[in-house]
Amino acid sequence: MIENLQKTLGDNETLQIFNEIPLVLVRPWASIFFMMLFYLTTDSLLAFKSALITSFGYFILTVLKLLYKDGRPFWVSKEIVGYSCRFDFGGPSYHLYTLVTFWVYNVVMY
Repeated sequence: MIENLQKTLGDNETLQIFNEIPLVLVRPWASIFFMMLFYLTTDSLLAFKSALITSFGYFILTVLKLLYKDGRPFWVSKEIVGYSCRFDFGGPSYHLYTLVTFWVYNVVMY
């Protein structure tokens, strides 16, 4: 699927930048920034609880990544171009975890 999508869309830099925006918001360093921002500007107890849950989850995901050793798609296929992918293991995903636990939890609670 990724190969076909990249072949269809081509090397479109505007599309890459547009797709990068939501990915930046769910990266661990960005969510840690928002954890501190929520703690300083809103209900500190609620921000502390969400930061504790998210940080513990990052620990669990790091352990699972080391156990699963699930490669990224551009490792498996030479046709896939990785634009901003890191050279760590791909799954389970920090992005999905951050989206579900940190952002959805905070939207529901606030």
